[in-house]
Amino acid sequence: MFACSVPAARLRRYQRCDEGRSAEQNPVTGQAWIFVEDRATHDRHYRADEWNLYETNGKRRAESRFFGEAKTAIDMEGRKLEFRSTTEVRTDEKNFYVTITRYLTRDGELLHQREWSETIPRMFN
Repeated sequence: MFACSVPAARLRRYQRCDEGRSAEQNPVTGQAWIFVEDRATHDRHYRADEWNLYETNGKRRAESRFFGEAKTAIDMEGRKLEFRSTTEVRTDEKNFYVTITRYLTRDGELLHQREWSETIPRMFN
């Protein structure tokens, strides 16, 4: 469900990092990525996962991007609820483009989905 322009193989490699953080930079293109992952559990009935990917280019900083996903799962007798949010922020020289999507599932079935999108003009360049 999460649309991300970063190749899935790169995300899988990042997610395997032991400390929950990793970074990569291409000196030829100037492209750089930072990946951060966090996880918390409580009594085996509650789990929260979050990952964020920051992407920028030293040669074209106005084209920076952010992708993030946060998920909370609650296991109860007879059902499992999952609340998930995705955030995407893209930029160019004039605007920030922000999209936030929220999902609610019960036992893997989508119950509700809502999306907000907004274009925010840059005030300072």
